[in-house]
Amino acid sequence: MVPRRTATASGDAIEAGCMREDDRTPRLAACLLIRPRDGGDPVVQKEVELPPDVTTETFEGFVRGRYGPPLAAEMAEHSVLGAFRIGWIFDVPPDLAVPGRPEDFELVVLPLAGEPGDREILVELFTGSPADHDTGEVGDTGDGSATAGHDSGSRALVYGLIEYQHSLAVLPADMAQVLSKELQQIEDARTYGELKRLPPTLRYADLPVALDDVDHPDDEPFDIASCPAVGGGDWPQMATQMTLDWLPVEVWADCGEIVTTVFSGDYLDLPPECENVLVERLAKLGYTCRRDDTLITSVDVG
Repeated sequence: MVPRRTATASGDAIEAGCMREDDRTPRLAACLLIRPRDGGDPVVQKEVELPPDVTTETFEGFVRGRYGPPLAAEMAEHSVLGAFRIGWIFDVPPDLAVPGRPEDFELVVLPLAGEPGDREILVELFTGSPADHDTGEVGDTGDGSATAGHDSGSRALVYGLIEYQHSLAVLPADMAQVLSKELQQIEDARTYGELKRLPPTLRYADLPVALDDVDHPDDEPFDIASCPAVGGGDWPQMATQMTLDWLPVEVWADCGEIVTTVFSGDYLDLPPECENVLVERLAKLGYTCRRDDTLITSVDVG
């Protein structure tokens, strides 16, 4: 995979009030943009009303449930605040029509608040307030690992060392925790019947075998080690590959590099020496970071 683009928005647009920065209870909607992956103007742009039970606390979970895990964060540039997140980038789902191959386009989802015809991008969904960008402090946890800021829900990240690649991997904390449990559920399946019952419950994990290729009886024993994807090192996905899928380029451009493998695609190599720099830069973007090598290792192919 290749790093995703970071979109920019002018500081004047924010200062003119195009981005909502007050603390009123908003009426929520989403702006959907479909644009070419290699750049260019959106080919589709529309606003979608959200169910009344979707709140600022559940907005991201609702969007992830509809479109899956984001490929990357949609970023904006501000003359004072610097770069910060304003939405998410996803693969285009099959139910959205595009003028070409879906893989040539990407879906951008921007949270909106306000009444129809007078909606603004909901900045506080990601930042709390503009001042939050200045409060993240890099400190020491006492065990030698760096930490940044304070926990802020969906802004929380977890990172750790992938020893066989000698590289750090960084993932959203909630994603890593859920993915770890889902992978363990798959590994614990002892029959194909147990395996078949898992997909509706999975949020992030994919099965290591395509169940529709062969009609396995429910009572047929399932041995995960016999799956070609597992034996070939293609399941689960590399944590460093997932890191490349979403981590903003400006965070790692001068300290990491993309490594291309013959069979498993690209991954992001982040030397352990970059740890403090990465944490500091992510803090400036409003993220909190916690090191957990065990959790990160549990979601990796190794």
